[in-house]
Amino acid sequence: MTGLWVLVRKEVLEQRRTHKFLAMAAVFTLVAVLGPTVFRIVQHLQDEPHGVEQAREALVNIGGGMIPFLGIFLAIIITMGALASERASGTAAMTLSKPVTRAAFVAAKFLGLGASIFGAVAIAGTVAYLLTLFLFADGGLGRFAVGLVITATYLLFVGSIALFWSAMFSRQLLAGGIAFVLMVVQGILTGIPHTERFWPISSVDWSMSIIRGEANDRWPGFAIACGLIVVLSLASWVIFRRKEL
Repeated sequence: MTGLWVLVRKEVLEQRRTHKFLAMAAVFTLVAVLGPTVFRIVQHLQDEPHGVEQAREALVNIGGGMIPFLGIFLAIIITMGALASERASGTAAMTLSKPVTRAAFVAAKFLGLGASIFGAVAIAGTVAYLLTLFLFADGGLGRFAVGLVITATYLLFVGSIALFWSAMFSRQLLAGGIAFVLMVVQGILTGIPHTERFWPISSVDWSMSIIRGEANDRWPGFAIACGLIVVLSLASWVIFRRKEL
């Protein structure tokens, strides 16, 4: 992959210039602050105890509730134009006229996406844990960290879907719209009996169970999501290499 790390640095700078990473980190951090704070106020108004159990539930609401819910939209928004907009604007042709390969170009987009998602989730997770520790108690740092990794990986899967359609079409709104519809369809299909744990979206349930310290059999959905990340990334490259710039 000639020129990969040069393109990765370019992608990181582009994420900073367009404030995509900052926006994602800001949104996640905001819910990381509001979630435990509102939960603590509700506990206080209801005159309920605030110990380890409440701390754990607050972390579950962040790592397995608010972050994945908002993250689906953000992952699609920041990725839907990753390849489509650069083809439409001619930036891709200009970049690829230099000694870099299309494989490196697509890989840099994927790595930039992964860095943004995991970085933003890590920042928000740190804020959420410290605030929960202050307001309630220790909800379990190790379990929370593992749960966040699972959640971030699922969001990377969502971004991989948007990246695939961004390679397919030159219109970013079309790519993002298809990715969003597929996520909605996936949620509907989980209603099929005995298949829930095999859908990638079940990764969120697995993350919540791990943070709670409960047993859960939803790990197959996470494994499938990881496999699809690889498949979708390779498919994005295969499609992009055949496109006219």
